[in-house]
Amino acid sequence: VFSGKTVLGNRLVVSPQGLNVRIRSIHAQNSESETGYAGQRCALNLTGSGIDRATVSRGDWVIEAGLHQPTACVDAAITVLKSEKRSLMHWTPVHIHIGAKDITGRVAVLEHQRIAPGGNGLVQLVLDEKLGCLHGDRLVLRDQSARRTIAGGVVLDPFASERGRRRPDRLKALRALDCSDPGIALGGLLKCQRDGVNLSHFKVLWNLCDKEAEILWQKSDMICISSADKEIGISLNSWGLLKAQIINDLEAWHQQWPDRPGTEKERLRRSLESPVEEPIFSAAITELIRAGSIIRNGSFLCLPGYRPKFEGKAASLWEQVAKLLANDSLRPPRVREIAAAANIDLKKVEELLTRAAAMGLVYRISDNRYFLCETVQALAAIAERLANEADDGMFTAKFYRDNTSIGRNLAIEVLEFFDKKKFTKRIDDKRTVECSHQVIFGSPPKESHL
Repeated sequence: VFSGKTVLGNRLVVSPQGLNVRIRSIHAQNSESETGYAGQRCALNLTGSGIDRATVSRGDWVIEAGLHQPTACVDAAITVLKSEKRSLMHWTPVHIHIGAKDITGRVAVLEHQRIAPGGNGLVQLVLDEKLGCLHGDRLVLRDQSARRTIAGGVVLDPFASERGRRRPDRLKALRALDCSDPGIALGGLLKCQRDGVNLSHFKVLWNLCDKEAEILWQKSDMICISSADKEIGISLNSWGLLKAQIINDLEAWHQQWPDRPGTEKERLRRSLESPVEEPIFSAAITELIRAGSIIRNGSFLCLPGYRPKFEGKAASLWEQVAKLLANDSLRPPRVREIAAAANIDLKKVEELLTRAAAMGLVYRISDNRYFLCETVQALAAIAERLANEADDGMFTAKFYRDNTSIGRNLAIEVLEFFDKKKFTKRIDDKRTVECSHQVIFGSPPKESHL
């Protein structure tokens, strides 16, 4: 038993074939046993679909399902024997011995084109077939005829990729992995991988159990971020730099586009000098919003106090229109009524409100109605309150009309607008609220719309 322990009835996997098996019996140290521990010489009686002598071969591993990730591309650190008469050249065909497995493949020398006799270096082993291995597994390289030993070494990353294998950041990561202590390795990776370390990958790489991984994460100076398929760690220093960069880029956006409400989250992520994965970026945005360092305005992000503004004659015209929209906050006048009250050409008002909607100053509720963001936020807050107070979490259009006093027709227009924004969902003659209104429509801005 190489690591951990095995118990009667355990359901495991034969790797690299991927055969699901169950342990029927165990002989440990030539005696029947219910458990086999690391370091013991054990014989396992395995049962499972497709398991027989023809499907299992020398060098295969019996492992937990989570470790079954067969690979044909392995990054390693090797030392060429001093007895070699020539340097080990890039793309040399070799026999690779890992554990009891013998597989043919080629050696890609990563830092130079060759490794001199007695020298050491980083290589990538491109195998002719897949095998199972983990960080720290010892390996031996023999020549193409398998008659002469060329080098020995250790596996650094069994889940390597041929693409970008010589990139400077990749070589730094491999140097960080070239040690026997997972804590030191993780610290090195956090320093050189500013966009974060895949902790789920690291856990498998070092064959850590859940408890070992949890203790290591707690000891490390990092932020842990969970996504749908993995856990990511980012150093506290990189985390601070990322948040500062987000604020700086958002400030630059406002200076470049003063008439726009802000920028979309994904556009801001792509604009970063050093892009990071979406889960890390989303976590940073969430923390910045919670701290009040940035504001979510509908689907846009902006700095606190920022407000897009019109210039010149449009600014004067907008001031008149905005006052009329705010005059009766929950029931603003129609577009035609605004034009008549301000004595402005209807077409000019329509063009102004279209621009204001693009700037995020108003929402277009229907063809002839535009509401200020504050008005929409107030109406959405009422809908959320009604849903929260109802036993079934739902409310009718009539009940909403009565609580807003905006009339039946306008209440229906507002609710249909909420449906389109996926804030509410209609079920028969009732509606339910899908999320907090602040997620969809943001928080009221600190500055006036005027």
